[in-house]
Amino acid sequence: MRELQVSREIRVIYEDEDYAVVEKQAGVLTIPDRYKPELFNLYTALNEKYGKIFIVHRLDKDTSGVIVFAKNAEAHRDLSIKFEKGEARKTYLAVIKGIPEKESGTIDLPLAPLKNYKNIMSVNYKIGKKSVTTYKILQKYKGYSLAEVKLLTGRMHQIRAHFRAIGNPLALDTLYTDKHKQSITSGEILNTPDNRELISRLTLHAAQIQFESIKNIKLKFGAPLPNDMSLLIQTLQKSA
Repeated sequence: MRELQVSREIRVIYEDEDYAVVEKQAGVLTIPDRYKPELFNLYTALNEKYGKIFIVHRLDKDTSGVIVFAKNAEAHRDLSIKFEKGEARKTYLAVIKGIPEKESGTIDLPLAPLKNYKNIMSVNYKIGKKSVTTYKILQKYKGYSLAEVKLLTGRMHQIRAHFRAIGNPLALDTLYTDKHKQSITSGEILNTPDNRELISRLTLHAAQIQFESIKNIKLKFGAPLPNDMSLLIQTLQKSA
């Protein structure tokens, strides 16, 4: 997918002495790029803002939504353990191809990097790590579905790899679906000559995160759907 135009504005939706919760734009890196460290990324920007920041989890570059960073080593260690134990929960919204056989279910398939392609995850029963995803279909459209997805483990590209494995990949994903497809237009959904571009990145949004703080306070944060995902869903509803 082509590079998205991004703003360098950081939208912090919550902060205290232990955490900074941020609404990430699609197209923004969570951490510095290995080969282009000068590219704008949340880790560097938040380090400049707070002095020191700790990464607890990541969102893929072309995924939008809510992400939490720790402000000190103690909070980082505590929340990292909670993520590993499944005590911190992330909920996503995903537009996927087709309609799964079951309207809700659990995808329990071990994942490992594909041989010779370390940036692609695939099901591997020999060396794969336990990977568990639950989902519920919220809306059905013509050729697509809107799914609410929850991660019980946190493997790289887990949602993308799992939905591909069950035959319902993300509607737009050049790594796991169609490497040549750069966008979704209104024309292809509504079968009209109108080729207005609706979205040109992963059809995946981190909608909510909830966890118990190091001070034993239950916290829950959400990020609204960005315009491109909203427009895609509105157009799909017209096709249903």
